[in-house]
Amino acid sequence: IGGCSRYMGAAVLAVLAAMRAGAGYVTLASTKDVCRAALACVPEAVMLPLAQTREGQIAKEGLNPILDAVQRSTAILIGNGLGPEKYPFVNAVLQEARCPVIIDADGINALSQNISILKRAECPVGLTPHIKEFSRLTDKTLPQIKTDPVGESLAFAKEHGVAVALKDAYTVTASAGGHLWINTTGNAGMAKAGSG
Repeated sequence: IGGCSRYMGAAVLAVLAAMRAGAGYVTLASTKDVCRAALACVPEAVMLPLAQTREGQIAKEGLNPILDAVQRSTAILIGNGLGPEKYPFVNAVLQEARCPVIIDADGINALSQNISILKRAECPVGLTPHIKEFSRLTDKTLPQIKTDPVGESLAFAKEHGVAVALKDAYTVTASAGGHLWINTTGNAGMAKAGSG
């Protein structure tokens, strides 16, 4: 669930990633324009074209078709290029989903407006913030996070009952159960839009 006229590529990259990761049936819920662009790159994906606003974002009328699709899903990614002001979409998906939900990019920005909705989620949740997005989620400064990314990731994951993949020069992945993985390959460029 993502994409808007300004960030079409984010949705296309997410669909490509899902297909390359082995998902057998991938549906993109986005605006008609984004679905057209994605279809040209990934013709095997299924499109759920939705009404769009004048600004090229998914219109509020798109929420009901999204929630219908959520009921049939085995995994959900929300946020890539979704555009601003989409808190109601993220909130509704977290309330309705029973399958794992990954929240990325604009979904994380929406979540930072009301982090308490994580407590009401009845599905496994994973967050994939880069360090600035994590700062918005936690109200901590970049230096505070960079001083102890492992501790900050673990604390957040435990407090909110989620998995967190904190992206920076290396990626720290922490689970709510206290498990930790650190990928030391790559560089800070891997935390840039579209490179993950």
